[in-house]
Amino acid sequence: MKEFVGSSNIKILRYIWEEEKKVNRITEITKRDILDLFKNGLEIDDFFETRTVPYPYFGRFEELDFLKRLYELRDMTSNDTRYENAEHDIWQHTFNNDDYPDCWVLKMKDFIIML
Repeated sequence: MKEFVGSSNIKILRYIWEEEKKVNRITEITKRDILDLFKNGLEIDDFFETRTVPYPYFGRFEELDFLKRLYELRDMTSNDTRYENAEHDIWQHTFNNDDYPDCWVLKMKDFIIML
């Protein structure tokens, strides 16, 4: 397995995508583990306690900025007819309303990183 210490999440996701193309699939167990990591963070054992470190799929970026690096969101249609494109839709639901569940993008068929 490739070493990812200090790597950005974009590099990790691209590596996973490239590996998936080679074998044409990611196992269901691996998909579940990746989704769990992004949803629940990473548990790290310290001397006398276990702490959870958040590990969002968008890394150090804001979620919308991360997605804009991967997709032309302004050219994608919105699933909500009130918004002219996916960018406005995502902004509304992730920033203004904050009513999308964690890791929503990983389950959307419109996005290649779908698990």
